[in-house]
Amino acid sequence: MGSSLFDLFKFCVLLLNAAAILSEKRFLRKFGFDSTPEAMGGEATIKAQIVRTLASIRLLATFPLIIVNTVIIVGAVLFG
Repeated sequence: MGSSLFDLFKFCVLLLNAAAILSEKRFLRKFGFDSTPEAMGGEATIKAQIVRTLASIRLLATFPLIIVNTVIIVGAVLFG
């Protein structure tokens, strides 16, 4: 079994899914990543950039991920 570009695409989709479902209140607070970017005062720290990236993934990637996940599931069912 060789890996293909489709496997790489599925891997990227799985990573985006994982980032999109992280709960800020329950999970990220344990590691100190629960602050909103506005509350951080526009700092350019790595922590602030991670918080902004996770917030943007949750905001912008939700509906496209639903569509992509549906296409992947239907393709897996039809073509194995």
